[in-house]
Amino acid sequence: MNHVWSDAGFTKMLKIHRAHSSLCVDGFDEAIQLNRGRALVQAGRHPSMSDRRLTISIDQGVARICLIRPDAANTIDLVFAKEFEAAAKACVVGRARVVLVTALGRQFCGGGDLKSFADQADLGAHLEVVTQHFHDGIVTFVEMDAPVVVAVQGAVAGAGLGLVCAADIVVAGKSATFVMAYTRLGLTPDGSSSWFLSRHVGLRRALDLTLTNRVLSADEALAWGVITRLV
Repeated sequence: MNHVWSDAGFTKMLKIHRAHSSLCVDGFDEAIQLNRGRALVQAGRHPSMSDRRLTISIDQGVARICLIRPDAANTIDLVFAKEFEAAAKACVVGRARVVLVTALGRQFCGGGDLKSFADQADLGAHLEVVTQHFHDGIVTFVEMDAPVVVAVQGAVAGAGLGLVCAADIVVAGKSATFVMAYTRLGLTPDGSSSWFLSRHVGLRRALDLTLTNRVLSADEALAWGVITRLV
């Protein structure tokens, strides 16, 4: 995942992002299955229910999104990105008043799914599609009126950190760690991290985290302003 987010680029993204979606909450499962099926077919696989990457429910104005791929550290592949975009739009159409994002397993999100990326014949084209869907989900979160609350545990890396930085409130457990991880792989930041991170921690610290891949502990993340509360 190697999309560069500049201030101008992200502002443009916000302006041109589709304001509304025809997706209804009652039809979310159908939309998810369609998106997942298309993504798996593109990857040369047949879809099954076990391939689902997240769940969503909206009850009395509270939307709950849970990442359910713990065996792969909840990493982001094409299926994940499409489901994430659809879930974010469902929150808007479903008139959620607050959105809570959690994850199963020991790790919140390990960033991009490098294993799935390595299997692609045209990696650049594949990453462009993955990032577009994931970024559309992030932009939907940013534009919606409802606050987005993210609860994290364990490793938060790459685009997972971008999701955290885009949230309004971040609650973290003591086990949480935070790392950009991009330069270790020869990639540039994406997932909105290069837009939001410096606004939370300042330019110097953002550069430090981006260029050195320094791992922040939960206590450091609280002191630096990456998270809101430590529990």
